Amino acid sequence: MNSDVIAEKLDVLIKLQALTALSSLGSSKEKVLLLNSIGLKAKQIEDITGIPGGSVRSYISQEKKKDG
Repeated sequence: MNSDVIAEKLDVLIKLQALTALSSLGSSKEKVLLLNSIGLKAKQIEDITGIPGGSVRSYISQEKKKDG
């Protein structure tokens, strides 16, 4: 198995694990903030959750302003 195939399979497993972890959270914002808190970028969060990129970036921005 080459490294590209392994990377693709790992990506799928990571997404499945993330979706499982998020299933207990209610709002889209909670999901975005959890994934962002573990270091995922907006595009990765969008890909995993299906939440539109603009919303993802907005939730992250709102949280940064609140904390800042």
